[in-house]
Amino acid sequence: MRIGRAKGFTFVEMIVVIVITASLGTAIYATFAQGLRLWTRASKDRGEWKLDLWGERLTGDLRNAFHDPQWAMKGNQTEFFFATLGSDGTRLSVPPVPVYFQYVFDSKAGTVISRKYAFEEVLTAAKKLPRTSDSILDRVISFALEYYTYDSRAKDYRWVSQWNKDCFPETVKITIETKEMNHRKWVRMIPMPTGGACSG
Repeated sequence: MRIGRAKGFTFVEMIVVIVITASLGTAIYATFAQGLRLWTRASKDRGEWKLDLWGERLTGDLRNAFHDPQWAMKGNQTEFFFATLGSDGTRLSVPPVPVYFQYVFDSKAGTVISRKYAFEEVLTAAKKLPRTSDSILDRVISFALEYYTYDSRAKDYRWVSQWNKDCFPETVKITIETKEMNHRKWVRMIPMPTGGACSG
């Protein structure tokens, strides 16, 4: 005669259930905590994501810059312009063409404005009119440009706030502070093409 098993859970089964439940709870809590940390970081750094994307585009444009006698690279602390190889926005399937960029910081509006000029417009128009003009960064508190070059008088490299030579600086440094960044500054140093850099 077989004796039936008593209904209910054994002590071992209870321990196994408790361990599994605790493991699942720990995993869920860890996932939730990590998501909360990422959300907090993203909410704090949302201004930096936009700056990073713009910085990557600007880096590509500056790395493709070339010396143009009619549009030599010039700049000061709040604006600069240069010639580069890229797309003018109308002929996407053709090889890169010369385009001309101007970036200007409007301190009253707190924006950085990008103006793009087409190659034909620069050559033919008496008054250069941009093909596109966009406000690419807003809520900007401060915007500063510096240019790294060799000073032949001091016989040393140094940062300068004005650039008006017929050659490229070694590096362009951009420092930006926006309202979303909680008094932290975004700094990007972009090396220029060595072929057009000033000789020592």
